[in-house]
This record gives sequence, C-alpha cells and structure tokens, in this order.
Amino acid sequence: MAKLQFRNLFLGAALFGAATLPAHAATVHKVVSGVYPLAAGGTLDLSNVNGSITIETWNRAEVEVRADKIVKSPSEDEANKTLDQLKVIVDAKPSRVRVEARFPHSHNGLFSWLSGRGAEAKVEFKVRIPREADLRIDNVNGGITLQGGKGDLRLTTVNGGVHATDTDGTLKLESTNGSLEAHGTRGTLEASTVNGRIEADLVDLGGKTSLESTNGGITLRLPASARANLSASTTNGGVNCDFDVAGTKKRNRIEGTLNGGGPEVEIDTVNGSVSIVGQGGK
Repeated sequence: MAKLQFRNLFLGAALFGAATLPAHAATVHKVVSGVYPLAAGGTLDLSNVNGSITIETWNRAEVEVRADKIVKSPSEDEANKTLDQLKVIVDAKPSRVRVEARFPHSHNGLFSWLSGRGAEAKVEFKVRIPREADLRIDNVNGGITLQGGKGDLRLTTVNGGVHATDTDGTLKLESTNGSLEAHGTRGTLEASTVNGRIEADLVDLGGKTSLESTNGGITLRLPASARANLSASTTNGGVNCDFDVAGTKKRNRIEGTLNGGGPEVEIDTVNGSVSIVGQGGK
C-alpha cells in the first residue's frame, strides 16, 4: 500500500510538472578550444563530471582541446546563466596539461525541474594528444573513447563505457556501470568494471593482462601463437577456451599455460561467461 501511494504521489507530481513546464525548453551551447605545448613523455590530465570524452593522437608535440558546453533548461535566461557558470579550466605546463570541467553548484532536484526551474549541463570533450603522451582521464557520467596512444594510459569513468583502439603501452580501463573494450592492443592491459561486459582483442602479449567484472561476460581474443600463463574463472557461468591448455580445466575454471607459457593473463567474473578465442594460424 505504501509503495502504491508513493507511485501515485510521484505520478501526480510528474503530471503537475508537465502542466507547468514551458512549452519549449531551451538548449544553448558554446565551444571553447585551445592548443597547448606538451613535451615528449608529458601527461594530459582531464576530468569531467557529465559528458563524453573522445581522444585521438597526432604527430605533434601539442594538446588540442575542444570542449562543447551544452546546457538545457526550461528557460533561455536560466540556460544562458548556467552556460556562463560552466567553466573549462586549463592549467598548461610543458610537462603536464591539466583540464577540468567545473560545473556550477546546483541544489535543483526533480521537483525543481518539474516545476520549471533548474538546468541540465554537460561538456563534450574532443582532444588530440601526442602519440606518446601519458593520459589520466577521469569522468563521472559519460563514456570515454581513445584512438591510439603509446604511453601510460589510464581511463576511468563511473557511469559509461570505455573503449580504446590501437594502443601500445600500459592501458588501464575502469568503469562502475559500463562496458569496456580494448581492440588492437599491445603492451599491458588492465580492465575492471562492476556492471558490464569486457571485450579485449590483443595483437600480442607485451605484459600482464588482467580482466575483471562482477556482472558481465568477458571475451579475450589472442593470436593463436600467443604464449601465456592463463588463469580464467567465473562463479555463475562457464569458461570456454580455443587453446590447448596444459593445466587444470573445469567447467568454470581454467588454469595453465598456452603454447608453453608466457606473460600472466588473469580473467575473472562472477555473473557471466568467459571466452578465450584464438585468431589466425600458428
């Protein structure tokens, strides 16, 4: 009965809000951009709260940042006010470029929005970095996409997926609610999520590989000639492996060596299946 009363209250509030909202919500945006020198082996440190981050590499010793500030509000005046308060802060030094999306403090909640007050803000980043730069990317609500990179690459979000392609170095992907993908990867790889799948396609095993999820399946694709020390397990699901494994093979756990052994490969999930797929001829 209490749940039913709450649902009726929520529905009544929503209907009231729909009746009081302006007929046309306003959306405004502004692009800010800049190019900043970054020395060889330097670091880009970028943090966002709401909005996607897309990163590509180029053959220049510079970081190019393009940030699209977007605000949606029931009124144009409120939207423009919030847009002015939404800042992109850049602290550029030769060895490190720091970029931060700084959002205005807001106490507006659901009922403020329904009654015609408040604003929704996000920043969509598109960035180009030197090919060998290090990355420290942190997001809260939004995905992260990386194309290329040969440095120490760390990409973290809370709500959103993280996708990396054609990297060669140290790659770390992390999310709480989102899938993780790494394709054409060389070097070391660490990928961890709570709610989401993990898919990894490794060109070679240049170091340790660690893939971990709680609620989601994991697929790892390796060259058929890959040499590795493999440990793969799941609690609720099965483990399938294309390779001949010298060691322990059970329905939900495999532990042993591939092609005589090599770098460590650790795969673990709780709810989901695990697949290790061989590609190409030996």
